[in-house]
This record gives sequence, structure tokens and C-alpha cells, in this order.
Amino acid sequence: MYQKLTYKAVKELAAPQTWPAGVLPVLLAATLSYTVYHAFAIFPFVLLLILSVLLQSAVNTLNDYYDYVKGTDTEDNSLDMNDASIIYNRINPRTALGTGMVFLVLALLGGLYCVWLTGWPLLLIGLLGAATIFLYSGGPLPISYLPLGEFISGLMMGGMITLAAVYVLSGSLSLSVLYYALPLIVSIGWILLTNNICDIEKDTAAGRRTLPMLLGRKNAARVLLGGFLFIVAAIAHLTFYSFRPGFWLVLPLLIHFALYLKRLRHMEYSAANRRAAMLTTLRLVTILNSYYILTILWAGVFSD
Repeated sequence: MYQKLTYKAVKELAAPQTWPAGVLPVLLAATLSYTVYHAFAIFPFVLLLILSVLLQSAVNTLNDYYDYVKGTDTEDNSLDMNDASIIYNRINPRTALGTGMVFLVLALLGGLYCVWLTGWPLLLIGLLGAATIFLYSGGPLPISYLPLGEFISGLMMGGMITLAAVYVLSGSLSLSVLYYALPLIVSIGWILLTNNICDIEKDTAAGRRTLPMLLGRKNAARVLLGGFLFIVAAIAHLTFYSFRPGFWLVLPLLIHFALYLKRLRHMEYSAANRRAAMLTTLRLVTILNSYYILTILWAGVFSD
């Protein structure tokens, strides 16, 4: 028996704990626009923040819908109530699909306004992003069923959203933005990697072939740790060569990262410990990229 859709259920479908993956690209784009391209406007910035949250909510909701209708998520294998809103809130799957579509349509309407402000290249980026959202969980061979999910989610959300946002804020469309966004691209991919390591058993039963399934849990955990080391090194490199006035912030970044290093090395990546593992990765991604964004902003404010 399906229950009435509640605010709590919608919130769990939108998964606000994952919103940093949508907000950080816009914050990075804003600082790049200000520091590199010497352009910034408050209204487009606020609009982009709202659109990024709507897109992230659409991704989360549609992913939950497809996982439910395909039988990947069941009451037996979904231990985290906050990650299985359709099941634990007894939502009609069609209602969940409609909710995801509302998030997506609102984001697309705002995106069309941004296209009107900028130009047709933004429309191409937006269409590519919308296609990726559907192909990630839907279609005959979803991206989430392949060992490419981490790469594609990182490139699209960390790279292409940052590229599009810089274009809206500054009018500049340059692939160098993807170079500056490298730490964020890896970071967002690693959020998905953490999720997939914890979900190995569930993904195996669903017939998925994710990267952690190919590597094994222990090796995937080592790759996760190595990826975070790479993110720190990339931030230090980019800051030193491109945003040197803010390089002093790398020291507190390293100290903050060191506090998480032991936790990462001994983290249990399992279905039972999924919530703790995801929160640790999300917090670390937010912390590292916030430091990076601050170094860019510092360079923009205090450059010679």
C-alpha cells in the first residue's frame, strides 16, 4: 500500500547530503571567473547554485527510481533508510519518477534562461548533461552498470558543470577550465567510488560490473585513498603554478587532510557501514575543494 508523498520523503529522494557535489562546481566556477577572467555577477551566480541543487536532486531521485523498478534496491539489501526513500516511505514509483522530473524540468527551464543570457554552446552542454542523467541509470545498458561511472560522473559534474558555469558568469568558454577543475573532477568521481565499494554485494546481485567489483573491495579502497592523495597533490600543484598568492592555504589543507588520513586507511567499506563511509568522503571532498576554492579567491583578491 503506497503512502502519501511527504516532505521527509522528498527530502530523502533529493538527498541533500550529496548537494556539495552540485554546489562545489558553481563555487569553483565563480572563483575562476573572478580570478582568471575578471568577471562576476551575483544574479547568475545565485541562479546557478539553485540549478545545481535541482540537477543533483534530479540525479538522486531518478537513480533511486531506476534502482527500485529494476529490483536493484529492495527492503532486504537496503540497510540505510535514508538511501531507500521509495522503499521505506512506501512511495509510488510513478510519484518518485514525477518528483525527479519536476526537479529536472525546473533545472532545464533555468538552464534555458542561462542559454538566453549566453549562447547556444551552453545548450549543447546542457543537453549532454540531461542525456547523461537518463543514461546513468536508465536505458538498456546504464552507465551505472559499467566500470565507467566514476569517470563519467566526475567529468560531467565536476568538469562540464564548472565549464558551463564559468561560461555563464564570464562569457568565456575555454577547455583550460577542465584543467583547473581536475581536483573536483576526481573528487566527485570518488564520491561514487565510495558508494560502489560499499554496494559491491548489491551490485553483484543486480548484474552490475562496477569498478570496485573488478578491483575487489581491498584494492578499490586503496585506489580511493590514492585518489585522495592525488587530489591533494593536484591542488598543491595548481595553486603553486596558477594561484600562488593563495599557496599558504595548502599548509592548513595538509594538516586537515592528515586528520582524515588514519580514518580513511581504517574505514570499513561495507553495506552496514555505508553511511559513515559516505559521510567521511563527502566531508573530505567538501573540505579539500573548499580550501582549493579559497586559494583561487585569495589569489584573485590579493594578486599583484
